[in-house]
Amino acid sequence: MEYLTDWVTTLIVFILVAVLIEMLMPSSKFQRYIRLCLSLTLMVIILQPLFYLFQRDIHSFLPEYYEGEIVSAEWMEEKMIQKKTEIQAGQDAYISEQMAEQMELQVAEEVEKKWNMELSRVEVEFWKTLTQTLLILVRLFLYMSH
Repeated sequence: MEYLTDWVTTLIVFILVAVLIEMLMPSSKFQRYIRLCLSLTLMVIILQPLFYLFQRDIHSFLPEYYEGEIVSAEWMEEKMIQKKTEIQAGQDAYISEQMAEQMELQVAEEVEKKWNMELSRVEVEFWKTLTQTLLILVRLFLYMSH
């Protein structure tokens, strides 16, 4: 930020000096050359921030404007894999819940049809083994009237 204020100050001072020189300059054949020199100097002053950027090391320039850590590609990849795993776990939980609800309804209907019994509750649980095999446990709670 300090560099920017210095640059603007330099630009304003030069423009004031150039206007003063133009006003004091007599009409002569050198007027064209003096204007050329002033214009070239003004262009150099205007382009000075670009020269400044190209002279600086980009890694020393970025932290001034970025207060966080500069992250590596490995860290980003690790974070992406972690987010992917979280999303997949959420999707698996949702799918398991939906499957459990459907299985509960189907089991209740089948028990009523086949054995003419009313279920008070059906519980369905899912487990994944280390080999990613899905195990399903269904508990039936029958309603018995005396």
